[in-house]
Amino acid sequence: MKRTTRLKIHACSSASCDNYDCDYCPECSHAIYKGAALIDGRKYTWEYSPYHGPLFSCRALGKTDWTPNWRHEVWWRFQSWFDRNFKAQETTEK
Repeated sequence: MKRTTRLKIHACSSASCDNYDCDYCPECSHAIYKGAALIDGRKYTWEYSPYHGPLFSCRALGKTDWTPNWRHEVWWRFQSWFDRNFKAQETTEK
């Protein structure tokens, strides 16, 4: 069964794109996707760019644009989100 996930692009910084609501390919280095997870009552958010990777924030901790410790729970939540939204597309393209 082919699973297709259309993840809404939050923003695009491409100067060559005339239509910001267009369908980008998942590899577009200018596309920015948003995700979030609730961990122990705190909301963690991230912006993900296929070219630059994730950028995490946690407002409750007063942290913005931070890189959590590699053992932090937010990494596992991000990986799960990434697998749902991007790995499925990679396997259907092969």
